[in-house]
Amino acid sequence: EMNSDLEKGMNVHKIRVEPKTENVFTNKFWTDLDFVINALDNIHARVYMDGKCILHSKPLFESGTLGTQANSSVHIPHKTPSYAEGAPPGEGQGIAMCTMTNFPYESLHCIEWSRAMFGQMFEDGPAAYEDLRKAGVEKFLEKCEANEGEGLSKLQSALKWAELAKKPSLETCVQLAFDIFLEEYRNKVKDLISCYPKDCTDKNGTPFWRGRKRFPFPQEWDSSNDKYNDFIWHTACIFADVLGISKDGYPTKEACAGIAAKIDVPEWKAKKVEVEEEGEEKKKPSFSAEDMNLFEKLKEDVSKLEVSSLPAISPGDFEKDDDSNHHIDWITSSANLRADTRKIKNEDRHKCRMIAGRIIAAIATTTASITGFVFLEVYKHLLGMDDINKYNWNTINLATNQIISEMPADPKQKYSWTQKGEKEEGNKIVKTENAIIAVPENFTCYDYIDIKGDMSLGELAKAIASHEKLQGGLAVTGMFAGKSSIYESTDVSIYEKKKETARKRLEKARSAGHKRIFQQHVDNAQKFIDSIKAQETQKISASYFKHAGPLADPEQPFFLLDVTLDIDPKLPAWLRARLPKTDENHSIEIQTPKVRVWYK
Repeated sequence: EMNSDLEKGMNVHKIRVEPKTENVFTNKFWTDLDFVINALDNIHARVYMDGKCILHSKPLFESGTLGTQANSSVHIPHKTPSYAEGAPPGEGQGIAMCTMTNFPYESLHCIEWSRAMFGQMFEDGPAAYEDLRKAGVEKFLEKCEANEGEGLSKLQSALKWAELAKKPSLETCVQLAFDIFLEEYRNKVKDLISCYPKDCTDKNGTPFWRGRKRFPFPQEWDSSNDKYNDFIWHTACIFADVLGISKDGYPTKEACAGIAAKIDVPEWKAKKVEVEEEGEEKKKPSFSAEDMNLFEKLKEDVSKLEVSSLPAISPGDFEKDDDSNHHIDWITSSANLRADTRKIKNEDRHKCRMIAGRIIAAIATTTASITGFVFLEVYKHLLGMDDINKYNWNTINLATNQIISEMPADPKQKYSWTQKGEKEEGNKIVKTENAIIAVPENFTCYDYIDIKGDMSLGELAKAIASHEKLQGGLAVTGMFAGKSSIYESTDVSIYEKKKETARKRLEKARSAGHKRIFQQHVDNAQKFIDSIKAQETQKISASYFKHAGPLADPEQPFFLLDVTLDIDPKLPAWLRARLPKTDENHSIEIQTPKVRVWYK
């Protein structure tokens, strides 16, 4: 039984600790803690908790198990790295992409495929749209242009979801689910058969469909098939979550099936498919002239969007432990339909949850052992040991009777260095240099630039630039809350010169047409001047709430901002000459701690 003395002082919460629950786990909740002991089952949750401990300067005692293996680590502010800076990489599943994409032969392949598809369908597209909505058109297009291949996909996704978000409905969700069913379980399978018929041979003359390559069987839509209706229902429910129309409850299976039954089934149109054999060198995707034309057209389409009027949506976030959100149901339904196309044994929800959720059965002995190691470190902290060398990071493996203890590493510091590279210019290779300057030198993730007061954005920019940690000589060029732009510095003198030039031409203009054109130039320049000055005088709280939305915890007294800086253009020439040069082959990147603005 539970120790009765513990019950009196224990406050148990039965909700997740995540950004959505920061109205419960408030700033006061975190500041009142002495330290944090984690017992979590995924990297995402660990990194979130680690971020909170960094923000509120709380010691974190972390641990994890993997069968007979376990590890524990201690993360003390300013004395050790944070968890995120030393987190182990996720384990690969060891499934070749060609096997998962075209030639599955085990239920494991189908479940892993479904988990990957969940991200593509419910997470990536909505996330691209939200990036556009929060960052604004200009910043979003800059990101897309940085990598045209990925940028094209982001543009397509953002525009698709911008259209879907305008008038969300259950019919829209069911139509999306229906289209996915046809594309993944009928069209792509028929395309594969069309290019590689049952009797075809490979380049060596041996049968193409042999051994582990199972010949596929397309799934033709049948509104009376219960498995098909299950897929439509679960898919529509998750899309309803994304589009924000499930707040009053999910639609019934019968309602979704009824809508799907009325949809006309389009004819299959063959597409060419090229598959890669396991072990073959992966072909690099080419960006054709046709792709470039489409890329430019989509950029124009995005530029026409009125971002401020776009409604918010909620990109999917896979959660294996919530049986009400349809996520595991969707993985199960999707994986089993995938298995049906290859005549592979279907699996139940439990097996799908285990594989898709990366669940490895816990061993009580391992858990008990690492718990002992964790609390040895907790006791050291409670005894007031300040010497970090007295703490240990531990790794154990009960299968091999191995126990390794080591002293914690030093905090990961940001320092100045020069990144050297090369680029092509015509027929020659030109060397490039990017001088990365850390200000202050050797700062860590535990360091912040603290500014007090709900001042104007212009005043805040000056306060940051003149902060003692930054040592002067810098100018703030941008402030961001996550992906939302709060402030962007613009030289007002540029538009004042444009206005003056247009005004002089207006005075000399004789025809009514020219006068109208130059007057428009004057008015446009004045609009930019007014907007720049208005931004400079706007309160930080007003700008934050407008662009990033309200804080989940309304009592939180500070905003957390990422800041971009550049060399102050007013810096004396003799001092500027001492800095690394900047030209088309040489650049400067300034790294600095995050900014906490204590607006309350």
